[in-house]
Amino acid sequence: MLLAMPRRVRILALAPALVLVTSAVLAGLPPTTRAAGVTLYVDGKHGSDRSSGRTWDEALKTIQAAARKLPHDRQAAGWAIVVRGYVDYVYRERPVPGGYDRAGTAESPVVFTAEGWSPGADDYVKPIVSGAWLAPKPGRRWQADAVSGVWFTAWDRAPIGFDRSKPYSAAVFQDVTTLLWQHASLADLRSKASRGDGGYWWDSAADRLYVATWGGVGPGKVTIDVPISKGFYFSGDDGSHHVSVRGFEVRHTELGITFHLGADHSSALDNVAIGNTPFAFGTSGRRTGAGADLGTGNSFLRNVAKWNTLQGFKIDHGSKDTVICDNVVERNGLQGVKVQGSVLGPSDPRITSGTEICRNVLARQSVRRPGAGRSDEQPNGLTISNGARRSLVHDNIIRDNIVGIQMNHRGDGSPLAGTRLIRNEIHGNRSSGLSLRDGVANASDGSGSLFASHNLYWANGVGIAIAEGSTNKTFAHETVYDNASDGMQIGCGCGSGRASVTVTSSLITHNGRHGVRVASGNRATLAYLGLPANSSGGLAGSATKTRLNTRPAGYISQSPADADFLRISQSSFQFTAGPDGSPIGALY
Repeated sequence: MLLAMPRRVRILALAPALVLVTSAVLAGLPPTTRAAGVTLYVDGKHGSDRSSGRTWDEALKTIQAAARKLPHDRQAAGWAIVVRGYVDYVYRERPVPGGYDRAGTAESPVVFTAEGWSPGADDYVKPIVSGAWLAPKPGRRWQADAVSGVWFTAWDRAPIGFDRSKPYSAAVFQDVTTLLWQHASLADLRSKASRGDGGYWWDSAADRLYVATWGGVGPGKVTIDVPISKGFYFSGDDGSHHVSVRGFEVRHTELGITFHLGADHSSALDNVAIGNTPFAFGTSGRRTGAGADLGTGNSFLRNVAKWNTLQGFKIDHGSKDTVICDNVVERNGLQGVKVQGSVLGPSDPRITSGTEICRNVLARQSVRRPGAGRSDEQPNGLTISNGARRSLVHDNIIRDNIVGIQMNHRGDGSPLAGTRLIRNEIHGNRSSGLSLRDGVANASDGSGSLFASHNLYWANGVGIAIAEGSTNKTFAHETVYDNASDGMQIGCGCGSGRASVTVTSSLITHNGRHGVRVASGNRATLAYLGLPANSSGGLAGSATKTRLNTRPAGYISQSPADADFLRISQSSFQFTAGPDGSPIGALY
């Protein structure tokens, strides 16, 4: 079941400095009238790739056949491919051939669209596109292995992502959404299968695919999809620009829907992406002899990303002014959304900047990979890392992950900078709502600026956890409520240097331990805070303090189901407890 957008999330008139998406982009339409171009039609059940594709009566059978018919380069501007969807038919193909060099313009993009698509509508059937082959292949069968619970079939091609040196990093799929992770070896698979765990192994020498299903059911009673090919993959290196993909369900591909290596001004609208490797939606720039060709102005609106092996969305090095809004992102292997700069540091010109993440639901990224082995690998709703600049994260619901939002860094000398978190609801995350670890590897890299305002953190393990080395962080008008441990931890003994943060005009209440705990050697400047009803007291440790109080918050409602949840009554002391008698907390 998909997650519904709760009514409490509101689209707010933010300050002019916050660049919001335009109404045309939100609708998924180009800003001006699209020029006329040729339309090709695809019908997998009734078409033929020997047809012209110019009418439904002459429909093509495969999306790739239609894609090949487009003229090269900018001559493809205004061309559209319309695909008929069925609930009982899957387009098992690579929809876009390799080396695809077709490009549109701002006024006339190249469009791949479902029949009947319109922005945000649900009254049409999404064509199902799969990059997987069903196992076993036609004419083959499953055979029982020597170890109970394991079966094998003849298979002569490596599944996407299969890597002997990286166990548990790729998967095949049982009944569409159950991940069967690649194991470390056949012996490892056999051992795990004996206790009922699922997984797979590919023996390249014997050309065999070994599978253990979850629950031990025979593979003939379930479907086994083996990812083999890419999905809607467009590369700026090949010449793809101004492309739009609208209204598809994309399953079990490599890279899902991706605008890669400088493919820019493109969009993915109203798609569902399930079980792709390693992510569902992505964008990046590329290095050139002149510096960098950035992937600029790509938009991802109203999509769903579920059960992908690593991320729902990967905004990689060299992405500029990417928009990720109104999506539902759940049950992915590691992050719902990951925004990162280059892992090579300041010498790499592929700078990621200007990412806007708004009005999304990022929930239940908690599919831990068996045997992943990294103690810090905690699935989270959103990661911002490795020098990404000017990320604007606003009006999202980030819930029921292990970590809600995490900021981290490899320690290569390019701090995160200009991050803004505004009016997000961050709750139910098992470890912490917000985790700042950008200074752990190298304290100097923790100096990137963060401004967080009017966010609500509740029912997490820790509300806000700030590791040593994280500095230049400011929190204003926050509400941190009913977290199992501390509301805010500053310093944790897990990094070098010391943390330094400023917290003002905020309410930190009803937490299971302290409201704010400052570990020895770390710095906190606290002003105009309400710190009532924390189980172990309002403040532990040393801080610079101005006008702290423990008076009751005066909430209108403390029921999460209520529209007035944690809204402060105007009759409350806290409503006029800030500087110049101004309200404090996130909601008032």
